[in-house]
Amino acid sequence: MRNSTEFGTDCKTDSIKETIIDIIRANPESSYSDLVSKTGVSRRTIAKVIKDLSDAGIIKRQGSRRNGAWFIDK
Repeated sequence: MRNSTEFGTDCKTDSIKETIIDIIRANPESSYSDLVSKTGVSRRTIAKVIKDLSDAGIIKRQGSRRNGAWFIDK
């Protein structure tokens, strides 16, 4: 049986990505904890989605973990 995430077609992940982008647009200083509480998914899931978005060049983090902000490139 084929896993739906093999080809990047996982609808739930896409929905979480869109939600994270919306949250970052509203508040670029959002922390992982903010994203966890607003999306209702685990910190690990947030980390994976943030990595995917960063690797795709959609978002960037500027500054430190504590005082930085997210920027949307696309």
